[in-house]
Amino acid sequence: MTLQEIQTIPLDACHHHVGKPVCAVLQDGTHVYGMLGGLHDGKLILHRAV
Repeated sequence: MTLQEIQTIPLDACHHHVGKPVCAVLQDGTHVYGMLGGLHDGKLILHRAV
C-alpha cells in the first residue's frame, strides 16, 4: 500500500481516513508515520509502530 498525498484538510474530514496509514507533517517540518486512529478533542490520534 502506498501513501496518497492529501493537502491540509479540516479535522472533521479526517474520519474518512481512520485506519489508513498516514504521514503527518508537523509545523516544524517533522514527518510522523503511523495509522490514523481517529480524533479526540480536536486532535488526531496516530498509532505509531515502535
